[in-house]
Amino acid sequence: MNQVRSPASGDDFPEAAVTALANQTDEELAQVASDDHNVFAMLYRRHVTAIYRYFLAKVGAVHDAEDLTTQTFEAALHHIASYQGIGKISVVVARNCTT
Repeated sequence: MNQVRSPASGDDFPEAAVTALANQTDEELAQVASDDHNVFAMLYRRHVTAIYRYFLAKVGAVHDAEDLTTQTFEAALHHIASYQGIGKISVVVARNCTT
């Protein structure tokens, strides 16, 4: 059985499990992400580029956009359990961190 190393923890996972997670919706992943940081890492990889670009367009400075992106995902990690599946997760996360 092929193994895939998780970038979040360095743990090895069966390739089939990684493929199954990749096919899950954001809402499905968010339901378990508060208990499994590897699942949160998958959400991060899905949305980090879009959120970074959003902040870069808003603030215009690379360093500030990087800081805001980091802060956004830190806040998302702490609040992922309260995500109710309303709206695209990247939009919800970015909007909540800029208000």
